[in-house]
Amino acid sequence: MFEKCSMECLKQATDILNAISHPVRFEMIKYLSNGPKYNKELKSYFPNFDPSNITKHLNILRKNKIIIAIKEGRETRYELKFKEIPMILMALRQFINDEFHVN
Repeated sequence: MFEKCSMECLKQATDILNAISHPVRFEMIKYLSNGPKYNKELKSYFPNFDPSNITKHLNILRKNKIIIAIKEGRETRYELKFKEIPMILMALRQFINDEFHVN
């Protein structure tokens, strides 16, 4: 599969993996895998984070087309654009559990 992936394709894959590799963004993806969330829900899910920090992480996920943001009046609804991301993360978690015995 990757043998047919151009250098630009590999660069994009690297950018996406870098975007999801941060623990906060990883947790955001996990939270959004349960369905769309509004910005106020994200702020209450991450109570120890400054709202600007949450926005920074959301923007990185949006830039890499992992999530989409839909304006609804004064609120913004965030949802996963690529629905397979949680399955990829679950496969990674299973690999870590099997190979490194870490839950």
